[in-house]
Amino acid sequence: MVTRHRDHTRKEKSYTDGTVRYDSRRRAFFAVPVSHRDALGEPAWRAAMSEEFAALRHTNTWVLVPRPPGVNIVSCKWIFKTKHCPDGSVDKHKARLVARGFTQQHGIDYRDTFTP
Repeated sequence: MVTRHRDHTRKEKSYTDGTVRYDSRRRAFFAVPVSHRDALGEPAWRAAMSEEFAALRHTNTWVLVPRPPGVNIVSCKWIFKTKHCPDGSVDKHKARLVARGFTQQHGIDYRDTFTP
């Protein structure tokens, strides 16, 4: 029996449900930076980082304070994501500064938790 795979006559799959499929080769050019040092070298990522930091300071969710003695420091990490339009073009560069809260210990660094 001769199949399409053996005959090398593969047919591209056509989608009829209306969803948009992206070509993975087109996105290879829009790689996200691995570290904040790589991101600072590009103006688009630098602008995204400054926008995120300004938003954190505006909402008073990030404040630099002196380290209290005997308390673990909660470090932060930058997360980078490239947002795309449905046609595959770049919509915007998104940068998030997230706290690495897994370094805290209950009873030492905090006593209770709060969820609004």
